[in-house]
Amino acid sequence: MRNAMIRYSLVAMIALSGLRAGSVAAQTTTRPAGETGTRTLQGKVISFDAATGDLKLAWRHRGGHGQMEIVVKVDSQAQILAGGNPATRADLQPGIQVALTGQSKGTGVNNHFLVSKVEITGPAATAPAQATTGVVHPDPQVNDILDRLERKKIEDVETPIRFTKIDPILEDKQVFQGILRFKQDQPNPRFFIRFDKFTQEGITREKLEWHVFDGQWYIEARQNTNTIVKRQIVRPGEEINVFRIGQGPFPLPFGQRKADILKYFDVKLVPATDKDPANSVHLECTPKPGTDMAEKYGSVHFYIDKRSDMPVTVRTIEKNENVEVMAEFPPDQIKLNTGMAASHLNLPDLPSYQVDTIPLPAPGPR
Repeated sequence: MRNAMIRYSLVAMIALSGLRAGSVAAQTTTRPAGETGTRTLQGKVISFDAATGDLKLAWRHRGGHGQMEIVVKVDSQAQILAGGNPATRADLQPGIQVALTGQSKGTGVNNHFLVSKVEITGPAATAPAQATTGVVHPDPQVNDILDRLERKKIEDVETPIRFTKIDPILEDKQVFQGILRFKQDQPNPRFFIRFDKFTQEGITREKLEWHVFDGQWYIEARQNTNTIVKRQIVRPGEEINVFRIGQGPFPLPFGQRKADILKYFDVKLVPATDKDPANSVHLECTPKPGTDMAEKYGSVHFYIDKRSDMPVTVRTIEKNENVEVMAEFPPDQIKLNTGMAASHLNLPDLPSYQVDTIPLPAPGPR
């Protein structure tokens, strides 16, 4: 059972590796009167809301009126380029220089500007490598990747997921498809996974199952058995980093401090192949002998998107079950830091399901 918890939490945490996507609508912006139609605005990104498409820009007007902050709307179908190459909404990070092409109508403050094309013209200022931890990997490329991963701010993630489990001995391959959500919360973070489709031996069928951690309980619900199993992981009011490597019940070598990753894993950069996800780098993490990770995993492979600094594929060998597990996330469909409501991580009401509750043992005398 514990292996199952670790496996599904792996999927959840990798997503917080994530990427961005969002919906769009027009919004009022401020610009000088008399300018209408198609135009291009240049400036520095202050913030970008993936959920609404709102982009706040530090814009310097061509007429020399100084710099002002304006808010524009990035169309969901907008073309995004970096150096002439396709980019994603995940690349619209604070500090980068952009040229925004779109349509505007109206005068004064009563106008709308909808962006149809974004060209990233310059990078954001980057913090020095030692801004994270004092631990340094001997490979400067690996060191830089781990630093960027540690600096990545993740409040919530929602992404489609394709989860594959392969048993080489039984020659069995199982594929689960669904949705994953993660949210930083108090006193502990939460995740939600719902699988909708199941494929085995080439046959796909509808099959609902849920895997939820609500900050205190790990919950599994399965439609085919009409059962819910609740296992208490954290006591009420207890604050614990359940995802930190070497400490929590859901240890993952991602979304972590670089120092923790290098404490439990030997990390190396693997040369790219044609089979790797597009525009990714491949990190192979081998558990160090004598650690808890060495008992659970043979190796963990991360394929990290170069633009968003988030993993798009995670592959691992689990020793206890002798299976290969892979989680894949489509980069163009992942939503990051959208202000997700906590209710989106709740198990749905399943009144006909039988519930089995397994609390933690009563604490002993202090």
